[in-house]
Amino acid sequence: MRLLASDFDGTLYRDQKIDPADLEAIAAWRAAGNFFGLCSGRAPLVAAELLRKYQIPADFIIASNGAAALDRNGAFLYRKLLGRKPVGLAYKMARELDCISVVVNREEGDLRICSFTDPAQSNITPAALLRLPRLLQFNARFATQENATRFTARVNAEIAGITAHQNSVYIDCTVGGVDKGIGVAFMADHFQIPEAYCFTIGDNRNDLPMLMRFHGAAISSGDAETQRQTGFVVPGVAALIQTLLNE
Repeated sequence: MRLLASDFDGTLYRDQKIDPADLEAIAAWRAAGNFFGLCSGRAPLVAAELLRKYQIPADFIIASNGAAALDRNGAFLYRKLLGRKPVGLAYKMARELDCISVVVNREEGDLRICSFTDPAQSNITPAALLRLPRLLQFNARFATQENATRFTARVNAEIAGITAHQNSVYIDCTVGGVDKGIGVAFMADHFQIPEAYCFTIGDNRNDLPMLMRFHGAAISSGDAETQRQTGFVVPGVAALIQTLLNE
């Protein structure tokens, strides 16, 4: 038995759709006795809804960049939560760098959004957001990649107890030490799969912790630096699965 964890946005989900060939390949992978799951920066309840919407045959979900994991039925297996203080510091820093919006994943797995350019998109005020006690993830979106990179560097250097993961102009912040690699390691232990039999696929830099720790493949349409560091590039999920099944 082997395990494959796939990023969602930009990897399994590209150009606003999922290739039917990828879904067929996932079904074949699981029919051969292997495990498949999503490993996404999306909030837990959002990721679970994506499984249902696109009828993705998955055994698990790793959500919020490794801050939570769910079984195939959407039940939480674990949650790693941020405290209020580091979220407040990250919020202040994001506003100093002119972020467009912030989004938080609540402990319950849903979203609260605060937009600074389109208030109609907001479902919480800044003051109320900062009073939320226990969060899975704090996300900030910037107008430029330069400011996003500056924010990532400052958070990781200056705020204790929090880790920032950059995905272009979107920055996802989790409790310190949590990343997608941690999530995949948990699922490998959960299913009793040796790490040597675990495979991952992604498209951007927030995927690197799982791509570098396990057998990683980068999507050819994704971030060039992620491809360079991973060293193994494939056109899509189906291509990777076909390679693995033919071994």
